[in-house]
Amino acid sequence: MNLSPETDCAMEEPAIRPGLYWTVKESFVSYVASTAGGAYWHSPEVRVDDTGTFHFPLAQAEATAAGWTLRCRGDVRFSGHFGMMFVAVVDPWLTIPASGTQAELSIDDVSAPGKRITIATFEPAEPLPYRGHLVWPPLVPCIEPAGVELFGGAYARGAQLDPLKIAVRANDIS
Repeated sequence: MNLSPETDCAMEEPAIRPGLYWTVKESFVSYVASTAGGAYWHSPEVRVDDTGTFHFPLAQAEATAAGWTLRCRGDVRFSGHFGMMFVAVVDPWLTIPASGTQAELSIDDVSAPGKRITIATFEPAEPLPYRGHLVWPPLVPCIEPAGVELFGGAYARGAQLDPLKIAVRANDIS
């Protein structure tokens, strides 16, 4: 889904749903599909469009002088090599500081319930108003050590994941 305020399209865009739009890493998803027994599953609240973009709905958006905390919900799990490879992206959260430091993408750690792990960092940006929403420009996350482990060492620290696209309904901000 194109979440850009600069849309020149004459066709009407589908309705914007608040949350995170993310393909994770297209090469990874393609790899999973090509492996023996490769598949992915997602929880009912996660939607997948025809481009392979997962939509994790927004559970809570907080804005303070320090920045943004955007909590999304949903679960996407990838499996390959008849279960020998397993990657779970559960309840992604984005912490976007107002300035100065790296923003973070974290997920629930399925091996330690109640614990979150930061799988990637990215340069913070300010959202732009668009059709009653605040929309961030595409944010490019780079893998951190927990992300290296999550993907079984297939990607090195600093490798780029696919861009994050985020939309928040302006009146849903606490």
